[in-house]
Amino acid sequence: MSKEFTREIGENQKLWDAWTAVNTTSKFYDVRRFLDDPTDVRIEAWERAEVGDVAGKTLLHVQCHFGLDTLSWARLGARVTGVDFSPAAIRLARPVLIRSLLATPPAIVDRADPHEQQRVDRMLEHILPVSERRLGLLNDARITSTLRREPLDRVAAKTLVISVVDDLFGTYDVARFTAAEIPGARFVGYANGGHVWVGHEQEAVMEIEHFLR
Repeated sequence: MSKEFTREIGENQKLWDAWTAVNTTSKFYDVRRFLDDPTDVRIEAWERAEVGDVAGKTLLHVQCHFGLDTLSWARLGARVTGVDFSPAAIRLARPVLIRSLLATPPAIVDRADPHEQQRVDRMLEHILPVSERRLGLLNDARITSTLRREPLDRVAAKTLVISVVDDLFGTYDVARFTAAEIPGARFVGYANGGHVWVGHEQEAVMEIEHFLR
């Protein structure tokens, strides 16, 4: 980096640190919609036409901000790495991943003990790159909106259903209904912990072990 522009670069970084706080809550970025809809892609048609089909290709996304476009390229099938010079943007990228991929409130992870935080980090490492799971994610989004009601009262197998109220995939009510409809099913619900049961791993494992005996 040229020392001649150190001050200018520093001021630009501070500007983008500030923009990060603005953009993550703005209607223009609409982060909530992006997180709730796995088919939402923020790459314009002209950009796709210019770059071409990215499925299976490796991309480096420079100045990725807090990651929505980076994840959009991943949703299009690319193996993409996002980099940015704004520490504030990079700090916010991790919560975006935790919320969008693990369907877990980031604040729950922040309050968790070191063991649980490490477990979440391992899950993020294993689930990335998103591109390798793109078709499965799109399929999940498609079928969950058109699921037909099954005769659950005819299920004869021993059943254990576990869910969490703040699972951002919205499984709790469905899980509770499923357990109520299946004869003899056991339902275990937790008030918080997100889709990956943060803070309840040992409890859930014990429930499963007891169920399998």
